[in-house]
Formats: sequence, C-alpha cells, structure tokens
Amino acid sequence: IDSMVLAALAHAHVPPSQPIELINVAFGTNAAQAPDRLTGIRGFAELAALHPERHFRFVEVDITLCELRDARARLLEVLAPARTVMDFNIGAAIWFGARGKGRLRLRPPLSVGDDADELCRYAPCSPTRSDVASDDSSEDLLRIRLSISDQSTRALPVVSIEIGWLTARSKATEPESGKAAREDATSEREAGDGVREGEYTSGARVLLLGMGADEQLGGYGRHRTVFRREGWAGLRAELAAERARLWRRNLG
Repeated sequence: IDSMVLAALAHAHVPPSQPIELINVAFGTNAAQAPDRLTGIRGFAELAALHPERHFRFVEVDITLCELRDARARLLEVLAPARTVMDFNIGAAIWFGARGKGRLRLRPPLSVGDDADELCRYAPCSPTRSDVASDDSSEDLLRIRLSISDQSTRALPVVSIEIGWLTARSKATEPESGKAAREDATSEREAGDGVREGEYTSGARVLLLGMGADEQLGGYGRHRTVFRREGWAGLRAELAAERARLWRRNLG
C-alpha cells in the first residue's frame, strides 16, 4: 500500500509469474481525482514501464464520506490510545485498503499526466546507452536495482541505486514458465480499457505497508522544497528530523 519503492523491492524477490497488486485508497465524492490517486496511477505506469515482465495490478479503493463516518467508531476503538486526526487518517487508509476490495485496473491509462516520465524527483536520472557500460548492442530494457545498508557511522541508511540495461542475451535465458505467465498477463491487460467491471476482491495473502516510506525516502513536496532551497545537506537534516518523530506521528 502506498509505496512504489516497496513494490519495486517486492518485484526483485517475488517469482516472475506472481502478480503484484498496488492498493490505492482515496476518500470523498471525487476520489478518482484525489492527489494520492493520481500520483499512484503515475507510479503504476512507471513500474509497468520499468518492469514489463511483471504483471502489476492497480486496485482503486474509493471510500465515500458516509462509509468513513460509519466506520469511525470501530476505527477509534482499534486505534486507541492513538486518537489524533493523523492517526485516524492513516488508520482509515489501512483499514479500508487491507480489505483489498475495489476497482481493478489491469494496465495504466494511456495518459497519466505531463510529468509521468519523471523518474526522479530531485535530479535527472534517465541514463543514455552511452552512460552505462555494455558489451551488447542489442540492449533494450532498463533494470533498476535498489539496496539499503545501515551504516552506524552515518546519520541515515545508505540507499544505493544501480541502473543498467537488460540485454537481449539475458532475456533469452528467462524460464518458459515466466514467459508464459507474462504473455497471459499481457493479453489480460490489453482487454478493453484496462479496468475490470464490477467490484474486485484481492486474493493476496501478504500485505506490504508503505507507512513511513515518504518520511524516510523524501516522498513529500516539502522535501523537494527543502532540497531546492538548501541542497543535500538541508534534505538530509529534514529526513533526520522526520525519522526522529516518525514513531509518534505514524500510528505511534
């Protein structure tokens, strides 16, 4: 729920034939235009473009204000003793998202906004072929690998991103089961406009929560503002402050 980084890391570890569902919760009468929904769809499109071999699904969970009011008493009961407005907002998103019920989108829409191709929020990170060492002229897919290490001598964990091109030779070694699963997923995604009719209920048995991901990885607009104003040093200090108060603010 609500973390493209977690989805990318899950892709690196989940078997190729296994779909990964991205659950996105939005509230109100115009949930389809909620900022979190629009950024979620852009993230869905980015993941699908970076990893075409994976069948990503986007589950749109729209909650009316009436539904939210009806669940308020039960939510406050399970959230106790955390009872702030932020606790309620975070708890409600998890509560409704964890049910896995919503509208299933099998592929990103054709248009996801003017900035849909912006893969990095702070600096350009679209390497050309000449930027990456290669011994094969038939390379055509981009691979991004993330690794996180905790170094006690640093204020923050180190996140390393390795960008390279997946060669045609590498693709040729893909197991037949993975190819078949990808072909089946592609045919399913290409049906209609990509949105399945009726309410969908996820059959997933594992739920990954993105709580605190934005605070640790600079996912909010305020982080971009700090970076532009104060550079890497200012952003590092802001993220350190975010982590220090994380335990109180995110369902502490």
